[in-house]
Amino acid sequence: MKLKNYLIGIIFLSNGLLFTFLLVAYFQNEKVSSYTFLLFFISFISFLSYFLIFRNRSKSSDSINSTEKVDSSVLEKKDTNSEKTDTQEPVIQIDYSTLKISFPNEKALKVYCNNLLISVSEQLELAKGIMYVRKKDSLKFLAEGTYAFYSLEPPVPFEENDGLNGQVARDKEVIYINKIPDKYLEVVSGLGNGSPKYLLILPLIHDNQCFAVLELASFKSMNFDFNLFINTISEKVYSQIEKYL
Repeated sequence: MKLKNYLIGIIFLSNGLLFTFLLVAYFQNEKVSSYTFLLFFISFISFLSYFLIFRNRSKSSDSINSTEKVDSSVLEKKDTNSEKTDTQEPVIQIDYSTLKISFPNEKALKVYCNNLLISVSEQLELAKGIMYVRKKDSLKFLAEGTYAFYSLEPPVPFEENDGLNGQVARDKEVIYINKIPDKYLEVVSGLGNGSPKYLLILPLIHDNQCFAVLELASFKSMNFDFNLFINTISEKVYSQIEKYL
C-alpha cells in the first residue's frame, strides 16, 4: 500500500513539473518541442488510468472486508443466541426404562390414558395434561384422559386443522411454546391458582396417521428430544389402545 502511494506521488509530481514547464514556456513565448507535449500527455493519461484502477481496487477490497465483517458478526450473533437457548432451555433426558406404557390392570380407554399421563408427568413434572384420541370410524379427537384438569367444562373435541391441536394432528409435527401468556392456562392446587409457562403439543403416530395428541403444560421447561419420544412410545401406546379404537 505504501509503495503504491509513493508511485502515485512520483507520477503526480512529474506531471506537475511538466505542466509548470509548459506554462512557463507558453507565457514566455518559447517554443516547446512536440515531444515534450507528447511526454506530458502520456504521463497524464498514465497517472489518470493508474489512479482510477487503484481507486476501484480499493473500493472492491473495502466492500469485501465489510462483507466479511458483517458475515462474521452474524455468525457471532447466531452462536450467542444458541448459547443463550442452551442456557435457558436445558435439555431433559427422559428415562425410557422407567416410563410406563403398559398397565395390566386397566380395563377402559380413559383409565389407560389417565395412567399414561401420570407416567409422563413423572418424567416432565406436568402441571396439566390432556390426551386426545381419534377412533378409526371418526374424524374427531376426543379427550380420553386428563391429568390435573379442573374445569366444569370438558376439553373441546377437535378435528384436523382445528386450532393448534388440529394443526399438530394434520402435520404430525410438534408445537412447543415456552412463553404462554399469563392466565392462558390456569392450574388449581392447594397453593392457589397458577399459570404454566410451557405448552407442548405432540402427535402419536401409527401407520403414518396421527391417532392421538398429547397436550401438556408445565411450569418448567419441557425441552427434550421430541422425535425420539414420539418414535419410542407411539407404537407401544397404539398396541395398548388398539382394542378400544
